Amino acid sequence: LAALRHPGVVRILDHGVLEDGLPWYAMEQLHGQTLRTARLARRRALTVLRQVCETLAWLHGEGVVHSDLKPDNIFLREDGTPVLVDFGLRGAYGAGREAVSAGDNLLAGTAMYTAPEQIQGRFVDARADLYSLGCILFEQLTGRPPFLGSVWELVEAQKNTPAPRARASPVAAPPLL
Repeated sequence: LAALRHPGVVRILDHGVLEDGLPWYAMEQLHGQTLRTARLARRRALTVLRQVCETLAWLHGEGVVHSDLKPDNIFLREDGTPVLVDFGLRGAYGAGREAVSAGDNLLAGTAMYTAPEQIQGRFVDARADLYSLGCILFEQLTGRPPFLGSVWELVEAQKNTPAPRARASPVAAPPLL
């Protein structure tokens, strides 16, 4: 992650391993707010999420999966441009671009934005980020995440319940979206 250079990705300034074997990294200081705390009009939110899509496309092309994409990890600089922060440390592909397993960290992400296969500890790739982005888009359009509940309630809802339609929400999304 420290080698990544893109305006939509937070810069990693230093990294290492603590004496107890835990990895750490220090990232650039950002000024602004997260998508979670921002109150964006629908059109502005869609512009921000389009920019996030462009950043994700670049990241995935570099063989990196964010693996913890949620509104808290989309930071809006003071000028409004989004920056992805706080990558899941299990998120990078290997040199052969194989998918990675969530393994022991399967609940490290925020479950309501996490792809079902990631919650279940199965192998994940760039599609897991796209699932998370879809959940964020749904929330930006409707004011609530597509599924709510405990981790295991979310897994059951994702497996057994059709995805909710944004148009059926009290704050209906435009038909084209």
